[in-house]
Amino acid sequence: NNIFNLTLEYGIGNIENPILEQTSEFLNLLGTDNYTFNEFKNELQKIGTTISFSTNKNYFEIRVKGFDKYFKESLNYVNEFITNVKGDDDKIKILIENAKSNRKVESEDPPTIGRALRDYVNVGEKSYYLRRLTVENIEQTESADYIGSFKKALQYELNILYTGRL
Repeated sequence: NNIFNLTLEYGIGNIENPILEQTSEFLNLLGTDNYTFNEFKNELQKIGTTISFSTNKNYFEIRVKGFDKYFKESLNYVNEFITNVKGDDDKIKILIENAKSNRKVESEDPPTIGRALRDYVNVGEKSYYLRRLTVENIEQTESADYIGSFKKALQYELNILYTGRL
């Protein structure tokens, strides 16, 4: 088919930098200095491209999916976002609400409780569940905290994973 997938995988994850979990969630809600969130998403939609951010224990990822014929334009939008991302402190409320609901679900979910106990037994105080930001920590953050952690992640080694016909 004529669809490409591109993943930019930076060598830092939420074990080393716990704020990256919320950073990736936050970046998915932002626009740039030149485009509001909705304008940015509309520009991407015009060329059939999606850009998303995620993190796991070992990597911070930028995922780009789109049509081969718009590959260059898609990369230009990735560059636009990386160089001109614009924070929005109002979106932090979304992070807070998501964290509250996730913690509530986790506290009532036996498999999650089991994973947390296993994680604690394996790595003790370095457990993901103990190192991640608390709801109170998230409430005390500002856009600049997430933008800073994003910019710092971009300084780590990079794996480029590509699937497509180009």
